[in-house]
Amino acid sequence: MRLLSRVILPTPAELRASPLVEPEFLARLYHLVDGEPMPESTKHGDEIFYLYDVLKFRFADDPNVFVAQNLLWYFDDKLPLSGLAPDVFVAVGAPKGDRTSYREWREGAVRPTVVFEIVSPTDTTTDVRTKQLLYKSLGIRRALVLDGFARTVSSDDYNDDVLAESLDYSGRLIPELGIRVEYDADARLVVRGADGERFLTPTETRTQLTAAQVEAAAAHRALTKAQAEAEQALAAAEAMRDRLRAAGLDPDS
Repeated sequence: MRLLSRVILPTPAELRASPLVEPEFLARLYHLVDGEPMPESTKHGDEIFYLYDVLKFRFADDPNVFVAQNLLWYFDDKLPLSGLAPDVFVAVGAPKGDRTSYREWREGAVRPTVVFEIVSPTDTTTDVRTKQLLYKSLGIRRALVLDGFARTVSSDDYNDDVLAESLDYSGRLIPELGIRVEYDADARLVVRGADGERFLTPTETRTQLTAAQVEAAAAHRALTKAQAEAEQALAAAEAMRDRLRAAGLDPDS
């Protein structure tokens, strides 16, 4: 998750109190402010992209499920600095489409349904706990923390808004999304469907596609060759029939 830090701007209270601030200027702030660099290691970046790719594929046919990675989400139209950027989030009820940021008040007040935070090498236990509590305070239905170093997937469970326990969600069905998330013995992130079938990584998908294309090309070449050989055989047979006729013989007898 990125916190806004790079651009120094007036405080939200100063902005709201200033008579010089117009709505158009406030709106532009939602595009000007940016956060820290996104992935903090190759593993961190690969896992974000894999999860995002799977979720995009999973909900490709549903026009009212929006999936984002590292996109700034603003939850208060009076606070241009209120943006958070989860590693990946899914908003069920929000239409697909390009966005420069996810401004909740422009989305019919649809908040992200499920948020994923993938632990990076610089995250501390306090960082992770702070994120979970923050998302809960903002009404996020489920916030999952994926830790490839500890090979764990966790999500808090609440009773009447009181933290009951932090559940091990490794391999468990995430009911809002119909997927299962876990780490294998080699600490690789694995996403499965409700039936347990593993979703391929983008690299695996491309590899399989390339292999299928190579096989298809080879099959096409073999078919073309067989057709050519068959045509040559037919031509040779017809030539033989012509020679027999020229010799006064019936080629069909």
